[in-house]
Amino acid sequence: MIQTLIIGLICVFLAYFSKNRNNKYSFECAFILLTCFLAIRYDWGNDYHDYLLIFKEIGSSGLNLFDWSSLKDYYSNGEFGWAFLNILFKPFGFFAMVAVLTIFEQFVIYKFIKKHVPIKWYWLALLLYIFGPSHMLIGLSMMRQYLAMTLYLIAIDFIYSKKFIPFILIILLASTMHLSALILLPTYFLRYLINIKINKKTLVTLTLLYVIWFFYAPSFFSNILSNILSLPLFHAYEYYVPAKLTGLENIGLGFLFNNVVLITLLYKLSVQSAKIRLLFILSIISFLIVPLQTIAPLVGRIGYYFGLLTIVCYPSLIQSIKNKYYKNGLLLGIILVNIKGFFDFFYSEIWYNDFLIYKTIFGAHHWM
Repeated sequence: MIQTLIIGLICVFLAYFSKNRNNKYSFECAFILLTCFLAIRYDWGNDYHDYLLIFKEIGSSGLNLFDWSSLKDYYSNGEFGWAFLNILFKPFGFFAMVAVLTIFEQFVIYKFIKKHVPIKWYWLALLLYIFGPSHMLIGLSMMRQYLAMTLYLIAIDFIYSKKFIPFILIILLASTMHLSALILLPTYFLRYLINIKINKKTLVTLTLLYVIWFFYAPSFFSNILSNILSLPLFHAYEYYVPAKLTGLENIGLGFLFNNVVLITLLYKLSVQSAKIRLLFILSIISFLIVPLQTIAPLVGRIGYYFGLLTIVCYPSLIQSIKNKYYKNGLLLGIILVNIKGFFDFFYSEIWYNDFLIYKTIFGAHHWM
C-alpha cells in the first residue's frame, strides 16, 4: 500500500505541474511511471494467482490460435477472447502478457483523459483514477473485465460519431473477454439524450425519482435478479452472487454526498460540450446501479464500466461550477471520499491479504 500511495502522489503532483509550459510533458511522465509500476507487478491482486493458473492450464492444454471450436469450448459462455490472448502470449510468458495489457490499458486511460479533461484538471483526473478503489485498483484484480472496460472507452467515441458498426464490433470483442460487456450495447442509443435540457423543476423531479429508486429498487428487483443470475450463463460468476440476496444495509453520509454529486451532475449537464454531456449521461448510470449491487454484487461489476467515466466527468463538473465555495467544497468532498476509499480498500478483509504488499516480477523465483 505504501508504494502505491507514494507512486500515486508523485503521479498526481507531476500531473498538477503539467499545466506549466516548462513542464508540459510531466503528465506523460506521470503515466509512464504509473505504467511501469503496474506492468512489473507480481502476485498483486486477489485474482492474479488464478489468472496465472489459467495461463499455465491453457498453455499445457494443446490449444492453438486456429482451433476456434476448442477455444469456444474452453470458455463455453463465449469468453474465448481471453483464451486467445493466453495462447498468443504463450511463447513470451504470463509476465509479458500482463505487461503488454497494462501498457495498452494505461495508454487508453491516458488518451481518454487527454481528450476530455482540461489541462489544469489533469491532476484531479489522475487522482480519481489512482485512488478511487473502483478504477485502477480493482482493475488490477479483475484483468478480463478491466480490459473490456478500456475497450468500452474506445467504443464511446463511436457513440458520439454515430458509427454503429465499429461500436458493435468493439463491444462484441470486449464481450469475448468478459460477458458483462454485452450490457453496454444499448448505451449506443443514449446519444439521443445529448441535447436534453434540465431545468430546476425537472431536476427536483429526477432527484425524487432517484431517491425512490434507491430505496425501492432492491426489493422490487430482488427476485428478478435472483432468477436471472441463476441461469447457466452466469454459473461462472457464482462467486460474486451471495447465497441470499440482501437489501440496503448502511445509508449515511456517503448516500447524501452521492446525492449531492448526482444532483450537480444533472444540473450542470446542459452547460457541458456535447461529448462531455454524453459522458455525464453514461456516468450517471453508475449511480443507478448502486442500490442493485446491494442485492447482487455481480450487478455492481456492470457499474464499473460507467463509474470509470467519472475520472473525466468530475473535473469537467468542478470546472463548470461558478460559486467558489460550492466548487471548493464539492472538490474537497470528492477528494476525501476517494482517499478514504483508497485506505478502506487496502484494509478491507476482501482485499487486504492480496493487495497490501506490493511485489514485482523481479522477486519471482523464475520467469512465468
